[in-house]
Amino acid sequence: MILRLGLAAAAFAASAALTTTADAQTYVSGAALPSEKSYRPFVQQQIGTMLRDPQSAIYEFGEPFKVTCRGRLFRMRDRWQGWSTEVWVNARNGYGGYAGRELYYVLFVNNGAQDGIEVHRPMTFELGTCRREDW
Repeated sequence: MILRLGLAAAAFAASAALTTTADAQTYVSGAALPSEKSYRPFVQQQIGTMLRDPQSAIYEFGEPFKVTCRGRLFRMRDRWQGWSTEVWVNARNGYGGYAGRELYYVLFVNNGAQDGIEVHRPMTFELGTCRREDW
């Protein structure tokens, strides 16, 4: 009985924390979302390592949106909430022509225990690891 009350209280506290930070651009932990100026060079460097000609790349950054993601391998029940943005990249291929826009997702992780920026291909994002949310 005490365990159930404790779990119910924890769930209520977590939902209250989510509703208070839902309107501002903050994480669940209360940390502010980084500005585009601060993460843009890092994202360009990370995506550039995957391109054949990174100097020719043209980047288009989208607006940040809220996401809920599952944990890593062997910790799939763990969930965390954060922010993500879409980045469209067009760069030259091996023949010298532009290959067309490719989509990447940038995840901003800050759940109190860890923080960072991760760059993902759409397959990782769209196959159930993360999803758009309104929390």
